[in-house]
Amino acid sequence: MAALISNPRFSIVEIFESLQGEGFNTGMPAIFVRFGKCNLTCPWCDTNYNTFEQWTLNGILAKVQSYSAKNVIITGGEPTIQPNLSLLLDELKKQGYFLAIETNGLKEIPAQIDYIATSPKRMYQEKYQRRCINFAN
Repeated sequence: MAALISNPRFSIVEIFESLQGEGFNTGMPAIFVRFGKCNLTCPWCDTNYNTFEQWTLNGILAKVQSYSAKNVIITGGEPTIQPNLSLLLDELKKQGYFLAIETNGLKEIPAQIDYIATSPKRMYQEKYQRRCINFAN
């Protein structure tokens, strides 16, 4: 039987509060939780997803709670490849946060997510598998 992970660690690039700058929710106050690592290596990516720190679940929750917004945008890198992501999302839902995700769409979206913003990469999955897949993740 696997041990229960009470305070798992996550690869975090940054956590900050701002306004959503694009898409349907433009202008919405939000807390961005930007994860490190990605399952793609797209040459146009504007996130340095390989530069991150290890944050504990409790550390992330404390940082998120320090802001006033009640909307959390899970982004990256690619958030769906994060181990134990559901544990973080469960805790955020318990605290009443609206959860959005920005994803490349190649992996399953966690059930706790309220709003999905996906890039069109899934439509071109075969191309990405040939050119951009990062097999290390």
